[in-house]
Amino acid sequence: MVIDDYSGLYKSIMNDNITFKSKHWKSVSKDAQSFILSLLNKRVSKRLSSEQAAANPWVTTHSSLVKSDTKTVFFMIGSQRSGSNWLRTLIDEREDIAAPHPPHIMRDFMPIIGKFGDLSNDNNFRVLVDHVCILVERNQVQWNDLHGSKISFPRLIIYNKAIASLKRLEREGVVIDSTYYLLSIFDAIMTHYAESQGKRYWMCKSMGMSMYHNHLLHFYGDKRLRYVYLVRDPRDVVLSFMNT
Repeated sequence: MVIDDYSGLYKSIMNDNITFKSKHWKSVSKDAQSFILSLLNKRVSKRLSSEQAAANPWVTTHSSLVKSDTKTVFFMIGSQRSGSNWLRTLIDEREDIAAPHPPHIMRDFMPIIGKFGDLSNDNNFRVLVDHVCILVERNQVQWNDLHGSKISFPRLIIYNKAIASLKRLEREGVVIDSTYYLLSIFDAIMTHYAESQGKRYWMCKSMGMSMYHNHLLHFYGDKRLRYVYLVRDPRDVVLSFMNT
């Protein structure tokens, strides 16, 4: 029985006898069909849980009306004691931009990235994903979700988002090095956080990200990558340092 025979749909599901042979399913991808079948499996042990469903590659790829790989991203450039936190909190109040306190993912992990081994090895990459998520979850200034609760990152979703970015880079002919592996996780975390806030864009206040400009440019492209330059009178910066 085909799936668009509604009179027998329930019986077909109970009998695991679902097919996608009708004309209505010709334009639906195999990945989408597979996702639907995995939700309708009558055996609970093989049916996707809510977390597994949310992390399914088809869902994470099509979850937004505008894909995350087309959205503008913002990075703040400036010196310490230049009012960056003040500006960050102002921007975070916007309805469309998430600007969390920076956990400095690239700064803290790049010096030790070699300890995670060959990141093309899936197990090694998953360990890195977990460690980066833990760093952000334990950030000195807590990240909260839209309802004010401490955020916890679903590892599988972050992993799938990062892998999708790496595959995109490979299709574009980019040679993937350790910086891109870490950058893909950073991007997945920032994107997931913005989505959890119900916001379209995000901004990173980690000043040191400018060190990775070439990687950022290849990762995001010149149409997406934007810098917010913060300039303050150097005399004020010196006085601010003296008062800390």
